[in-house]
This record gives sequence, C-alpha cells and structure tokens, in this order.
Amino acid sequence: MSLDPFKVFMDLQLGLPRNGPGSDASTARAYDLAPRPEGKDGVEVLVLGCGAGAEVMTLLDFPETRVTAVDMMKPFIQELEQRADAKGNVAGRLRTVCEDFEHLSVPKGVFDLIWCEAAIYALGFGEALTLWQPFLKPGGAIVVSEAVWLTQTPSLNAVDFWDRMYPEMKTIGETTALAEQVGFAVESVFTLTKEEWWQEYYTPLRIRIQKRLADLLGQGIEALAVIRDLEEEMELYETCGDEYGYAFFILTPSKGKA
Repeated sequence: MSLDPFKVFMDLQLGLPRNGPGSDASTARAYDLAPRPEGKDGVEVLVLGCGAGAEVMTLLDFPETRVTAVDMMKPFIQELEQRADAKGNVAGRLRTVCEDFEHLSVPKGVFDLIWCEAAIYALGFGEALTLWQPFLKPGGAIVVSEAVWLTQTPSLNAVDFWDRMYPEMKTIGETTALAEQVGFAVESVFTLTKEEWWQEYYTPLRIRIQKRLADLLGQGIEALAVIRDLEEEMELYETCGDEYGYAFFILTPSKGKA
C-alpha cells in the first residue's frame, strides 16, 4: 500500500528544528532591521507560511510583539501551539490561523510587519507582495526570505534543478528590481550563511530520513519519490551551495502606495 506523498512529507518535517533554511539569529537580525512603531502599543506581526513556527518563537522573544501565525497545514499549526505552550511566556500574544496565505481572512490594515520565511515562492515574489500589502498598517513593512541566485553563471546542475523547482528564481539585484516594480522600497538585504542551511534544517532532515528509511522503503514509489527529491536537493547544495541561497529582504511600500 502506497503512502500519500503529503503524509510522507509531514512525517519527515514534523519535529525538525526548522522547516526550511534559517536560524534564530537571522530572524532576530531581520527584526532589528525592520522599521517598527515607537510607543507602548506593541508590534503586530503577521507570519505567513509559518510551518511549525521556528521564526514565530524567535519573534515572540521580543516582548513587544503580538503574532498572528498562518499555515494551511494543521499538523504544523498544532506543533507550533505545542511549542508555544512549552515556551510558557507567550499567553495572549500568539494567535494561530489554519488557512491558505493566498486567501487570508485576517483583517486588513492592522499589521506592523508581515513576515514570511522560505515560503513566498509558493505564490511568487511580486504576486505575494501585491497581495499582502493591504494587510499592512501605514508605515508597516514586509520581511521575507527568498531563494536567489548568487552568481550570474550558475552550473548546469543547479540550473536544471531550479528550473524544475522554482524557475522564477532571480538574483538579488533582479529581485530588488521586481520589488520596486510592484511598489516597494528595499530597505535592507542580507543572505543566509551555509551553516544556516545545514545546522537546523538539512542535517536534522537527513538524520530523520535515515531513521525512517527502512519503513518508507516499503511504502511504495510515492514515498521514494519524496525522499529522492529531498536527497537531490541536499546533494546539490553540497556541491553548488555557493551559487544560490536565501536572502532576507526588508521592504516598505513606496510613497503613494502605503
């Protein structure tokens, strides 16, 4: 009997420190760089595609934040809620919503920051910025991490993989130009280090695959396809990780669009 590929994916992802490249340090750095309101009213943050919420936990370390976390996968939301309960000091500052971030039910015009790490590709960079901007307060900012080319001449192996996985991927300069084209100013940009791909994502994921491999091998071609795709991704980064990466973009609506 074959396993649903979605179930295989969730089995491998749940319980990992993160569900994509990143780190507590990079989330905190991006938060420090983002414009935020002054005063005692706090900072309202909308986190989209939060997964199990590693970045949410970091954002909640800042006592002024109130976070609305959105993911369409209920098991991720449940794991985030368990993490928050274990953290023990976030009462009243976290709201979870299980829904697609393309069709948000949260109120418009109330968030100081909209946050999305390693998930904006699902909509497309420019499309997502345009769709999410109405949910910002005046003076708010959008903070995203996006896959980018770090060279103008990537290898054929890297091009072949990303043409299949994310053909819209651009360089930092091209991504900056796209942000400006859809009405945003780029306030800051920085790239993740290789360690931020491996330490909390690829290394734990590879260990999880090894532990589950014997069970998954007997579960049909769909399970093997999920494992093959993940292994291909990790092996490519081992050989071509200097050619592409994730970059954080801190973005504010241009004058006239806010």
